[in-house]
Amino acid sequence: MELQFEQTFFDTMNRLRYYLKMPMIHGRNGSRKAMAKGASVEFSDYREYQLGDDIRRVDWNAYGRFEKLYIKEYMEEKEALFHLFLDTSASMEFGNKKKSDLALYITAGLSYLILNNLDRAQVYKIADGGQVKGKKHGGRGKFSEVLQELKETEFGGKTDLASSLRASDLTKGGISIVISDFLDMHSMETAIQYLKYKKQEVIFICIWAKEEEQIASYGDVEFLDMETKERLKVTITRKEVEAYQERLHRYQKQLEQVCKKYDVAFIKVYSHEPFDEVLLKTLYKSQLL
Repeated sequence: MELQFEQTFFDTMNRLRYYLKMPMIHGRNGSRKAMAKGASVEFSDYREYQLGDDIRRVDWNAYGRFEKLYIKEYMEEKEALFHLFLDTSASMEFGNKKKSDLALYITAGLSYLILNNLDRAQVYKIADGGQVKGKKHGGRGKFSEVLQELKETEFGGKTDLASSLRASDLTKGGISIVISDFLDMHSMETAIQYLKYKKQEVIFICIWAKEEEQIASYGDVEFLDMETKERLKVTITRKEVEAYQERLHRYQKQLEQVCKKYDVAFIKVYSHEPFDEVLLKTLYKSQLL
């Protein structure tokens, strides 16, 4: 798919900065506050001198007041590492406006924002219980490389969220953004538990097509499962449509409740919505902006 962006998109993204709830644990020097103490210019705290400490970090004014040696500590600045998990299973191809198209644009837009803020982005394409891991990109000039990775994306296969995420073998600390239709409730909680174990700040972006909620046809209909290719012939009446919509509503509530339980930001969007509006909605609802 050819991903094209208007200049207004770049103008908007260049004005945005995001806020991370957690300090970074590791990584290369950057603009994010780390839990480790380092040698940056931002003062953090004092501690008593220990044998082997650098004598140049002794605060002699404090020694004059307390007659004890104290060391100045500074907050080390680290870059944030964003893991962008893109669901490439066959169900993402559904909709008159395909869920996959919006998913690619969201992934690209977030990547640009991340790189523009001098952090690092890594895209994982997940399906069939596995994943294709992209390179770790850092720096404003790497956006074209991310676009090239996304242009080569192929959608197909089944969804197994938990297995796909575990295959990523994340190091602890970072931000994980999962972009999917989340039709795999069976493994969703296990997936969240894995990400939380890896000390991730987690954001789920759920994309649905409006056709999944609005059944317009009645009578004899044949359904096709896009992932298993199984076919099911049914007779649809108004009663069946109402029952389907009620079950769908309960399923969505389940998704939201599981995310709330683990302090995961859950943002639902529709594939027909304009990409730039979706991106801003995602950032605000996840409290990243």
